[in-house]
Amino acid sequence: MAHELAELLRERKEDEAKRLLTRVPALTHFKDDSGRSTVHFAAVGGSLPLLQFSIIDNPELANEEDELGWTPLIIASSAGRVEVVRFLLTLPHVNVNQTNSNKQSALHYACSKNHIEIVKLLIEADPGCVNITDKFWSDRFTSCGQSGQ
Repeated sequence: MAHELAELLRERKEDEAKRLLTRVPALTHFKDDSGRSTVHFAAVGGSLPLLQFSIIDNPELANEEDELGWTPLIIASSAGRVEVVRFLLTLPHVNVNQTNSNKQSALHYACSKNHIEIVKLLIEADPGCVNITDKFWSDRFTSCGQSGQ
């Protein structure tokens, strides 16, 4: 069943995935070979309903890291999923300053991909996020500069 869920998520068959998760709730915690679970796939695909469905009974999943430390917020920020980012920022336990294994935050990725609306949302949520430097000593201004801003 885990492989069936993974395939549904990859194919972005949201309704079918929700039905399967309703029948087998433990699958919400299933991880692929990169350590990504339902919340990660929902974040990258911009599937807000599936993300909400996945964390309603498991709020800790909103901060779940994959093997490289990517959280749903970092993933959604990188992918330009404004509505997913907006929703995640309403959750009291989501950390805007969370970084991945490269010490890069959601703001680094939003800047590097020129997702201006997401950049604004992240800074509004926590103005201190502008002070995070990654393991390469790049701050968010450097990331924005690389995207041509």
